[in-house]
Amino acid sequence: MPPSSGPAPSPERSAEAPTSRPLPAGESSSKGGGDNIRVATAKVDSMVDMLGELLITQSQIEQEAVRRFGQNDPLVTHLGRLSRITKELQGLSMSLSMVSLKSTFQKLRRLGRDTMASLGKEVDLQFVGEDTEIDRGVAEKLLDPLVHLLKNAISHGVEDEKTRLARGKPPRGTVTVSAYSRRGSVFIEVRDDGGGIDPEKVLRKAVERGLVEPGGSRSEDEVVSFIFLPGFSTAGVVDGVSGRGVGMDVVKTEISRIGGRVDVHNTPGQGCAFVLKIPINMAILNGTIVDIGGIHYILPTLAVKQILQVTDDLWVSVQGRDAVVRVRDRLVSVIPVGEVLGRSFEEGREGIHLALVLELDNRVKALPVRSVVGRQEIVVKPLNEAFRSLDFVSGASILGDGRVSLILDVEALFKYGGEVECRA
Repeated sequence: MPPSSGPAPSPERSAEAPTSRPLPAGESSSKGGGDNIRVATAKVDSMVDMLGELLITQSQIEQEAVRRFGQNDPLVTHLGRLSRITKELQGLSMSLSMVSLKSTFQKLRRLGRDTMASLGKEVDLQFVGEDTEIDRGVAEKLLDPLVHLLKNAISHGVEDEKTRLARGKPPRGTVTVSAYSRRGSVFIEVRDDGGGIDPEKVLRKAVERGLVEPGGSRSEDEVVSFIFLPGFSTAGVVDGVSGRGVGMDVVKTEISRIGGRVDVHNTPGQGCAFVLKIPINMAILNGTIVDIGGIHYILPTLAVKQILQVTDDLWVSVQGRDAVVRVRDRLVSVIPVGEVLGRSFEEGREGIHLALVLELDNRVKALPVRSVVGRQEIVVKPLNEAFRSLDFVSGASILGDGRVSLILDVEALFKYGGEVECRA
């Protein structure tokens, strides 16, 4: 039978037999060894956005049906099933924009070898979890922070051979970069078995540079976190390879921009690990919806450590203001809501029934709210020009009742209020 003379497949979407050639960015491949299909990334992004809108509309219809007919009406049951199918379809579409960390790890492997060659230093590099998947847009923003962390680990984390032998360690140090996913987040860890971070050296340098006030009682974790302060460095000499602390504020800033955070696990004399916690996808957020002054706001659920029922005996006044609240046996700073939102917030204690205890970088603060409306997965929308000047807002979403709600930036909230946190 003669071959078909029909039109050739579109270059944006054509079936191909599997080959050994790596797929370009934006291509999707089946893991079962079947045919591959090229799809323009813009089309995938548009599909994800449209399904997000569908999910919002579905939620609005479901809420209206419950209001009109009650929770037990058959229509509400059918809408609930439709909602589950829509969420599954959305998850499937979002998976099309996911990429593995294999390419990122390959670049890090090459850079690690180059760094060792320039330093004349031998280090065992190990990479684990390269098949871990993450949103393509997030992956593109991860490389620079990871490059910096890897250079730090090789050049200043791992000791020289003589020092390691004197400490009873193997002559060659080890740096491990590992990745895994859990509960909607990807964790990437850069760990070395070197000398770790010296808290005394960090504190001394921070005081010398005027970044912190001398004196006072500080935990080791708090002191180590000073390496993220702008302009901090413990490196005595600036060379072609970043030193421990050089630019760490940039690493934290870049990770924060993609909705992530950086944790440090330090064991002086034994090594240090930097753990990046990043959302698998930036388009969906598990949010806690709260009522503040009659307006609904959204907070990332991962940042909410505890919901505390506020009674008069829990408030502690400082300089005539309710600046501290008791949380078990601790006094925790209260985020001044009126100052943050830039409007009067005169409800006083009578209008405050709950406080959300938020956690960030081993610090906690309390955010007073009228009520917790609920928790749900929300579709994150970018801010328009009118809201981009608000430093405490990271995005927006449309709730099930059709109202637009702002997503509060937890890191920005922690800049407000004092840093009082001590035993009661």
